[in-house]
Amino acid sequence: MKLTLFSAKSYDTHYFNQTLQTFHPDLTTITAHPFALTSSTVSLARSSDAVCVFVNDTLDATVLHALHSYGVRAILLRCAGFNNIDLPVAEALGFFVANVPSYSPEAVAEFAVALIQTLNRKTHRAYNRVREGNFNLEGFLGQTLAGKTVGVVGLGRIGMAFARIMKGFGCVLLGADPYGGEEFEKEIGGSYVGMDELLGRSDVVSLHCPLTEGTRHLINAESLAKLKRGAMVVNTSRGGLIHTRDAVQALKDGRLGGLALDVYEEEGDLFYNDHSAEIIHDDTLMRLMTFPNVLVCGHQAFFTREALSEIAQVSLNNLEDWAKKRSFVRPFKTRAYSALVSSRLPSYRSIVSSRLHRRASTIPTSSIHADEYIGQSGRHYKVERVLQEESSPPRQVLLATAGDQRFILKYIHEVNFEDLQDVNRRLHNNASHVRLAQDIISEKSMFVFEYLTGHLLHLAQKDLSLGIRKKLLKEALLGIAEMHDKDIVHTDIKADNFFVNWKQSDNGITIDKVQLGDLEDAVYIPPGSSMLGKQAGNWMWRSPEAHARGRVNKPSDIFSFALVCIYVVHKRVIFAVGDDELDEGIDRLAIVIERQISYFADKDGFHGFLEYLGDNPWASVFNITLSGFNQDNPVRPFSLWQGVNDDFKSLICAMTNLDPRRRITARQALAHEWFDGV
Repeated sequence: MKLTLFSAKSYDTHYFNQTLQTFHPDLTTITAHPFALTSSTVSLARSSDAVCVFVNDTLDATVLHALHSYGVRAILLRCAGFNNIDLPVAEALGFFVANVPSYSPEAVAEFAVALIQTLNRKTHRAYNRVREGNFNLEGFLGQTLAGKTVGVVGLGRIGMAFARIMKGFGCVLLGADPYGGEEFEKEIGGSYVGMDELLGRSDVVSLHCPLTEGTRHLINAESLAKLKRGAMVVNTSRGGLIHTRDAVQALKDGRLGGLALDVYEEEGDLFYNDHSAEIIHDDTLMRLMTFPNVLVCGHQAFFTREALSEIAQVSLNNLEDWAKKRSFVRPFKTRAYSALVSSRLPSYRSIVSSRLHRRASTIPTSSIHADEYIGQSGRHYKVERVLQEESSPPRQVLLATAGDQRFILKYIHEVNFEDLQDVNRRLHNNASHVRLAQDIISEKSMFVFEYLTGHLLHLAQKDLSLGIRKKLLKEALLGIAEMHDKDIVHTDIKADNFFVNWKQSDNGITIDKVQLGDLEDAVYIPPGSSMLGKQAGNWMWRSPEAHARGRVNKPSDIFSFALVCIYVVHKRVIFAVGDDELDEGIDRLAIVIERQISYFADKDGFHGFLEYLGDNPWASVFNITLSGFNQDNPVRPFSLWQGVNDDFKSLICAMTNLDPRRRITARQALAHEWFDGV
C-alpha cells in the first residue's frame, strides 16, 4: 500500500516513519512532499492508495475528483477540523475520510497561556532589549492575571484544558459554547454565558472553537464593539474566526487592547515556510505586526513531541482500519459526518441572537427574591424556599404560600415576558390542561403558577399500572390539543414539562391533575405560517425538522410528544446518548439523527421530509446518515420492536412520520384506539 503525505515537513516525516516502523511495519510505504495539496500538485498522488493532508491543503471538488481518478480511496487528515474538504463530494465519491479528533489539547491550551503572558508581560521585547545591554523597564508594565475575567469561547477538550490552567491563575472564568457548559460549570466553577456577556465582561477572550459556516468572522466589527474596552483577544484555533481588518481598526481605536494570534485568516501560502528573504505582499498581516500590542506566531500551538507522535499514530491507525476493511462507511459517517453536523449546529453568534439565548443578559439573582410579594391580584405570596436559582442564564423559581395554597413564583426574562402574557391571554378560560399564570408580579418580572407536586419525568419511573400511564398521557395530550386549537405551539415538549398533582395511598397512586407547563418558548403561529431557523427544544426530545432548523409547527410538538409516550410507557429516553456511547470525535447529535432515521424513517416519509426541508443544508446531513445503513448496520424500525403493544406502535408511528405533513394531529391522537377506555 502507498501513502502520500502533503505539506509534510521533516518533523512530520520523522514521526510517521518512526511510528510506522514501531507499530505498523508492514502497513504501507510513505512518500512525503513538503508542499501543499492543490489542483497543481494533485498529480503527485497518482497510484497512491491514500493521501495524508494538513490544515492548509485544498480538497475541493476538483482535487477530490482528481484523487479519485488516480486511484486514491482514503483521505487522512492530520488535524481535527474538516473545513478544508468538501465533505458531500468526498462522501459521494466513496472516500474513506478520517481525522485526528484530538491531539494533545494541553499543548494548544498551554501555548494560549504563553501568548497571553508574553503579550501581557512583554517578555519577547524584554528578551531583545537586555541582549543589547538595556535593562530599562519602561514600556514593560503588565497586569496580574489573578482576579481578572477570562472568557473561553468553545468548551471542548482544548477550551476545557485552557480553563483549568486559567483557574490555577486565580481567574474568573466565563464560557460560551452552543453545546452548553455543564462540565465547565461543575468542574471549573465557571459561568456559562452568552457571547454578548462574555465579550462585555472579559479582560481576556480566548478562542477555542472550530471554523464553520456559523463561526467564520465570529470576531468582527459588531462583536468587537461589544468587547470590554482594552481587552485582549487570543486565537489559537482557526484564523477565519477573526475578521482581520476589523481587528486592525479596533486596535487603532483602542477598543482592542491586545491581539495574540497563532493562526491567521490568509495563512495558507505563508505559514510553515521561510519567507525571510522575500517581500510579503499581505498588507493586512504586515500592518498587524506593526502594532506593539500584537503578537503573531506561525500556527505552532500544537507543535510538541507528544502531539506529533499522536498525530502519526492516530493517522496510521485510521489507515489500518481502512486497509483491513474494519470500517469503510462508518469512519466517514461518524468522524467526517460529525464535523458536517457540527458545521450546521447553532453558531456562537446564535447564542447572542436567538430569543432563547438572549436571556443570558443577566440581572443579579440575589436581588430578585424577597420574603414576600404582592401580585396584581392583591394576593400576598410568602416565600417558603428557593427551588432553583441560577445566575447565567438567570433562572429563579420560588415556592410560596398564600393562605392555605401553595404557588410557584417564576422569574421570566423581559425578552419572554410579553410573549408569555400573550400566550396566557389567548388560552385564558380555554385550557384546563395547560399551566397558565394565576397572577403576575410585574415589577419583578415574575409569573405566579399553581403548585403541582411533580412531573412526568420522575413519576413515570414509579411502579404504575398501564391504565395510570395511559391516563397521564391522555391528560398531557389534552394540554397540547388545547394549545394547538388556539394555534399556539409549545416548541419544547419533554417529559419534565408536564406537571402532575398526584397522591400515594394504600390503594396506589391517584392522579388529580396533569398540565403542560414551561411556556416561556411557546409561540402563537398564525395558520399557514411556521417558525424557521431555530433548533427549538431539548436535543433528546426534538423533532428532525427542529434539528435541521426547518419549519417548526404543531407536528413538531407531536413528534416530541411521541417520545414522551415511549418514555412514560417503557421508561426509556430513546434519544439519550451516554458518554460511554461516544467514540472519539463523535457528536451526540450525529447519533440522535441516526436513531431518528433508523426508528422512524420509511421511504416515503424520508423523501417527504427532504421535500419539506427544501433548500436546507441539513438535507445532506440526513442523506449521509441514511447512506450509512447496510447489512452490518441495519435500521431498527419502531414498528418491529419486540415487547411493544401493536396499538401503541400504531399510535407512535402515526405521530413520528418523518414527514411532518403526514403526522396525525393532537385531536386525532386522542381519538386513537390505544386510548380507548381511558
